[in-house]
Amino acid sequence: RGTFIVNEVSIEKWVYGGDGLARTDAGVVMVPFVLPGETARIGRIHKAHAPLEAILTPSAERVEPPCPLFAHCGGCHYQHAPHEFQVARKVEILREQLQRVGKIVFEGE
Repeated sequence: RGTFIVNEVSIEKWVYGGDGLARTDAGVVMVPFVLPGETARIGRIHKAHAPLEAILTPSAERVEPPCPLFAHCGGCHYQHAPHEFQVARKVEILREQLQRVGKIVFEGE
């Protein structure tokens, strides 16, 4: 599939590992440091990943990351969202993974 140039994407959801998923004419692309519902400008897509260049339309949930090294050290992926938002999205990710990979539908806590 090579590389593709796409300028603007809408982030659909978070996926395991902290990236946001967007769909383009070139296929699915993973973008770091974004929140579901945001519109972002991205760099060149390579192997389904693209760097974030700018948030064009931020989510109402977006917060200032408490760590000055966020997005630089690679240790934290979710500091730009409030804790409750993070937990709810992680539950969604786990449920989706269980269903998609394990064919398990789990609705409990």
